[in-house]
Amino acid sequence: DTYGHLFPGQAAEAVVQLRQFLFPDNPHIVSGETPPKNQAQRQAQQTSMRQMGGVLNNLAAILGEAPATRGQALQYIDQAIEFGGERVDYLDTKGTILLQVGKVEAAVRLLQRAAALPNPDPRTLLHLAIAHLRLQQTERMAQVIRRLKNTSLPENLLSAQEKKWLSEIDSATERA
Repeated sequence: DTYGHLFPGQAAEAVVQLRQFLFPDNPHIVSGETPPKNQAQRQAQQTSMRQMGGVLNNLAAILGEAPATRGQALQYIDQAIEFGGERVDYLDTKGTILLQVGKVEAAVRLLQRAAALPNPDPRTLLHLAIAHLRLQQTERMAQVIRRLKNTSLPENLLSAQEKKWLSEIDSATERA
């Protein structure tokens, strides 16, 4: 299995089952074989791998919400990045998980890359702002908050943690 080394123990079996569920008609993905030789097959496999990255990103985001599963979430988001490349949503997910496990400086680096693109997801800006606050970089936090205020933050889509962070930022902003 080409990707078996990436998923130790039971996680490897879960990935095989996920491949079978998502790509039952693509034996190359299910078996984890080396990509096919012709261009059409390579393109189809690349598309499938990007889809697999999206599934792993979503799984990482869900697992990242609970402290007990954040280590596993980091493994899944790393795999999403390997499958789908360094996409903005993947960088945001990884940065957010790093923030939650206390690796704030690493989180800031990833979240800055994600936020540097035009029209970033407002939640990425929220995550970056709280990371700056954790590092006591209040001026940088304020710059990100100014950008955030020019967006439409979908408060009804925020997780419980994101709502707490927004409240924390509001309190810090009032004190400044």
